[in-house]
Amino acid sequence: MSPLSRILDRYRNLLVPPPARGANVCTTCRRSTEGYERCWQCNQHFRHYGNQLAYVLATFLSRHETCWGVLDLVTVVPSSQGRTSPLVDALGRRITRTRGRFAELLVSRCENDRRMRPDCYEVLTEVEGRSVLLVDDTWTSGASLQSAAVALKRSGAVRVVGLVIGRHLDRPAPAAPAAFDWDTCVLCQQV
Repeated sequence: MSPLSRILDRYRNLLVPPPARGANVCTTCRRSTEGYERCWQCNQHFRHYGNQLAYVLATFLSRHETCWGVLDLVTVVPSSQGRTSPLVDALGRRITRTRGRFAELLVSRCENDRRMRPDCYEVLTEVEGRSVLLVDDTWTSGASLQSAAVALKRSGAVRVVGLVIGRHLDRPAPAAPAAFDWDTCVLCQQV
């Protein structure tokens, strides 16, 4: 038996695989929930940060959704790990202006490897002739949002507008960045 095999064998009885998704399993951490959607701890985080996320999104959308024109549907870029995003709750339940238009339009079929892969997204609902607001939690490489947008366009969406909550910058921020202004979006800045 190789040294690596001996090490792995020692952990075989210690490591436990996470339970499969189901009615008694937390959608976030996969801990037992006795029938609830999330375990107590994840639900506390979800409620606290979900409210804050909803406030930020609602404020931004109230000031800038008109910059993009009329959007028929609102959806999120799905997690490649099968987790339910707090964005689903915020856009589908908490924010009045998006609640009636929200639908989980996409499912991810691949791991996120930060490459452009539109075939990794399956469109679940008819989008032919519709315009879609596609919301993602973080922009690192842009591959997830762009791949999801291409999948929607290939399925007939006439317009897809991407909105990202946070952005990961590879380089240090500029020495004196401009202060954030709730009244200005990237479209408002265009001259």
